[in-house]
Parts: sequence; structure tokens; C-alpha cells
Amino acid sequence: MRTWFVLVTLLFCSFGYSVEAPDGAAIFKRSCAVCHRAGSGTRAPSPAVLQQMTRESILRALETGKMKTQGSLLTQAEREAVAEYLAKPAAATSKQAGNFCSNPTPWVEDGPGWNGWSASTTNGRFQPGRVEGLDRKNVPRLKLRWAFGFPGSSSINSQPTIFAGHVFVGSEEGVVYSLNARTGCIDWTFKATTTVRAAVVIDPETRMALFGDLAANVYAVDAITGRLVWQKRVDSHPVARITGSPLLVGARLYVPVSSGEEGSAAAPHYPCCTFRGNVVALEVPTGKDIWKAYTIPGEPQRIGANAVGAP
Repeated sequence: MRTWFVLVTLLFCSFGYSVEAPDGAAIFKRSCAVCHRAGSGTRAPSPAVLQQMTRESILRALETGKMKTQGSLLTQAEREAVAEYLAKPAAATSKQAGNFCSNPTPWVEDGPGWNGWSASTTNGRFQPGRVEGLDRKNVPRLKLRWAFGFPGSSSINSQPTIFAGHVFVGSEEGVVYSLNARTGCIDWTFKATTTVRAAVVIDPETRMALFGDLAANVYAVDAITGRLVWQKRVDSHPVARITGSPLLVGARLYVPVSSGEEGSAAAPHYPCCTFRGNVVALEVPTGKDIWKAYTIPGEPQRIGANAVGAP
């Protein structure tokens, strides 16, 4: 019996070791290169840009970030293989944000600014001359004062908010930064669950920074210290996300909620489509729900199935 046990064990182990690991290069060529290549007509970063990122950053994008929908079409092992294929060694990409301010940036509300996506509740993009301090004569004399690099990110979609002498901006890594508007040094950082794509909005009454992420979470952070005040997931749909900037009106925050379902529908077994789109109204001090209004009023109804039986 002992001889047979050893023989079976050896055969089992040999079979286990014969399984080949996924080929990251082949998976990338098959599933990613149609967009991530020169001349693709998309805004997807090229392989050369992706190769400047860490393995962790690439995995985060595929699992919880803006590539979550595409990543869901791969197995865990395939996602890891793609990340290993693209990323530089950890030692070459272990950059972290530096240049923290030696002293806190003063909170000066009477300075020029741009709060959120728009300077008004109408979503207009016009900045009055009395606020901007610019005219046609001095625009040609503008020069670069400072620049800020986002560690681990290949692109940034979050429009910077300028308020009270600070610059507030989100990142692909999910890190929100508060920078000194004059020098670019970092006052504080806050790590959200995933990518913060939309603009940060500042409430001058509570001095809170308000923003959403690609996991449909809304955050209220102390704008002076970066301390979390409250966090709330405003939609439980698995591909719900916040890509539009919240709108602040008085003590209410209006949050548009979208999804990545158009990408998820590429998977044959995905039950498409169930996301209805909505706008949520929250109390600014507490994050408490006031109301939710759906773009599509009715609940989704099954009307058929595809070739693999998915609704």
C-alpha cells in the first residue's frame, strides 16, 4: 500500500507541475493591444507608458480601477500575468510622492479659485475677470511656476480644484492631493478605494473636500487636514461608478452615478443590462441620503437570453 501511495503522489505532483502559467505577452496581444498601441485612435496609454508603472498599479487598474470592466474578462492568473509582463521591477518603480510642505498652507478664501467642475451651479465654464486676475495683455507673459508628477499614474482625469490657496486633485491611483497653490508642495494626501476621476468640490461652510471614486463611493474629507469625515457607497450595482463631479448647492451634494456596464456586456455570461443611472442627493455634514432619482424609472426586466443563456 505504501508503494502505491508514493507512486500516486508522484504522478499527481508531476501532473501539477506540468500546468503552464498564463503567458502575459500573449494575453496582452489578444485582449489589450487593440487599444494599447500607437495609432489606435483611443486615449489608452501605449505599452511604453504602461511599462513605467508598478505591477501593483496595473493590477489595481484591472481589479478596481478604470480597467475593472476589461479586467473582469480575465482570470486572476491572467491579470497577474499581464501585470508581470508589463511592469518594471519593483526597485525601478518604487517612487512615492515627496515634497511635503514644511508648514501648513494658510486657508485664504478671498483669493482666486475654481471650485469643482464649474465656477457656478449652471455648469458654465466662464471665469469672471474680477476673479481670474487675467486679461489679454498679461496672458502672453504667463510662465510655468511649478509642476507636479503623479506617482504610479499613466493619466489624470480629475480636473484640479483651486480654493483658499490650495489645489485639490484626484489621481488614477485613488490618491487625492492637497497642494500649495503657490509652490506645489503637498499639504496632505488621502487614499480612496480606487481611482478618483472627477473634480473635488470644497464646501466653504464645513471646510470639507467632497469627491467620488470609480467604486461609487462618496467621501467627505477635512480640507485642511485630510482626515476622513464620512464615506458612503451610493449605489450597490457591481459596476456603478462616479465619473461626473458632484454639485454643491447649500448644504446638499448632488452626485451623478454612472456605470461601466457597456464594457461588462462584452462578456457573454454577463447578465446585461441592469444599471439604471441615477442622481443622489446627500446631506453634506453627515452624508445622509436625502433622495435618489433614477434615469430609467422602472426595474430591469428579463426579455430574453443570449447564445450562452445569459439574460
